[in-house]
Amino acid sequence: VKLSGHAETLWSAIEKLHGQSAATGAALNAKFAAEGDAFKGEMGFGGVEQFYGGLEKLIGAPLMVDGSLFKAMQTEHCAEKDAEVPFDTSNGIEGATSKLEWEFVVAPLFEDGCYPERGGDFR
Repeated sequence: VKLSGHAETLWSAIEKLHGQSAATGAALNAKFAAEGDAFKGEMGFGGVEQFYGGLEKLIGAPLMVDGSLFKAMQTEHCAEKDAEVPFDTSNGIEGATSKLEWEFVVAPLFEDGCYPERGGDFR
């Protein structure tokens, strides 16, 4: 692989990284936590066992409907009792529902105004 012509760009990026104030991953995590909306939940660092155990060891195997993960996700978003209960998202969408979000991702309608839009100055 030839890197000619990229040395200046790479060196600039290296200098930028070198000048960052967070010296460790924990310090960087604290920086994001202090800035507010970067992460809403609890974060922590796991060990090798958690890394190699994967999601199934942490939260269990996915539930299937008729042997299908897709059908299970569709049921979760569209058929549960809260599927049409509106909520506000962390990125500024007011009045979203899990059923509308599923439709928007899987089989969107192309009609103006049929989905809640982001509010505020998100864009």
